[in-house]
Amino acid sequence: MLANAFIEGIGNTGKSPHRNNQWFTKNMDDSKKPDKITSANFREVCMGGIAPKWLYRSSHPISCGKQDFIIAEAAETAKIAAVLNLADDERRLKQKADLVPWYNKLFQERCITALNMGFDFSSDQFCGKLKEGIKFIINHKGPYLIHCLQGIDRTGFFVMLLEMLMGADKDEMAGDYMASFLDRPGFEKKSVYYKREYSHFINVLRALNGGKSAAIKNMSGIAEKYISENAGLIRSDLDRLKLTLSRRQN
Repeated sequence: MLANAFIEGIGNTGKSPHRNNQWFTKNMDDSKKPDKITSANFREVCMGGIAPKWLYRSSHPISCGKQDFIIAEAAETAKIAAVLNLADDERRLKQKADLVPWYNKLFQERCITALNMGFDFSSDQFCGKLKEGIKFIINHKGPYLIHCLQGIDRTGFFVMLLEMLMGADKDEMAGDYMASFLDRPGFEKKSVYYKREYSHFINVLRALNGGKSAAIKNMSGIAEKYISENAGLIRSDLDRLKLTLSRRQN
């Protein structure tokens, strides 16, 4: 069920123009283009018990063999100390890191993990990588940056789990997920594109809740259940993760 929750959006970044950063900026007149930090999909995640200025998400800091200077500047301002790269394997990470000084510095310090996650959120591969990513957070100092390529699906799901675990509510999480499409053309709340992406978000919540309503009362409990059953983390790991994200331990 969870494998199909994002079925319309997963893996279709290149096929769906409204999901492509370059497409939506090139096809807007200058007066309507989003600010640069919005188009880079870089933002803080601060809700529930997540500490301020501690967790961030973005699209990939390296695009088409070049550094994204907007993300570089934002990462420096946020003092990013550890990065979860959900898209690349170790070989590709090393090749890309050489192109970007701030990223390469963290790579050399072993403060970037290359998880190379797939798009099937219920697969053993994805769940194993989820475990690696959570362990990485627990064992490294923040602030943290989580990214994949566009910063939408894999990043969206990973971040959603952390938000749920830390007690965020549905409206807060929806706002964060939908912010990835902020100011894109034709993306008004009544548009087909908006409704499609919002339905992806709702479908994931339902899947995490065993196919039941997306109106989940105990978000943290649902996240704990998913992480413990699928990623194989024990209670002490979950407790350390919560303490780390709340900045009470790190």
